[in-house]
Amino acid sequence: MEKAIHSTGFYRAKSKHLQESAKILISEHGGKVPSDIESLTKLSGVGRKTANVVRGHIFKIPSIVVDTHVKRVSKRLGLTQYDEPVKIEFELMKVLPKKYWIRYNQQIISHGREVCKAQNPKCSDCRLKDDCIECVHTP
Repeated sequence: MEKAIHSTGFYRAKSKHLQESAKILISEHGGKVPSDIESLTKLSGVGRKTANVVRGHIFKIPSIVVDTHVKRVSKRLGLTQYDEPVKIEFELMKVLPKKYWIRYNQQIISHGREVCKAQNPKCSDCRLKDDCIECVHTP
């Protein structure tokens, strides 16, 4: 398995997690991937972020995925004051309509990668600059 996933980085740890998770999926879930957050996070190497990606993209269950981009952009937009991903997840769940959670993840991750970068954000190109705590202070 290590050879097959070598290009992904951290291939030794990922290989171990994949093998352990496969055993759990077979023994506890009949070989099927569960959709509930509790079962997903019991899989080896799976945290809330990965579990929410699976829930949103595979099962189409509205979920908030907090990665570095969602954290940064959400803070700059004043949607959260927290630094901890779980607290950010629950705060965003309160302020965003559930039907937009998956779309928010996709759009904000893309926006964070392309425009609202950690270093040298492109405020002049930002469609959200009027709502951004940092852009409104940029000349």
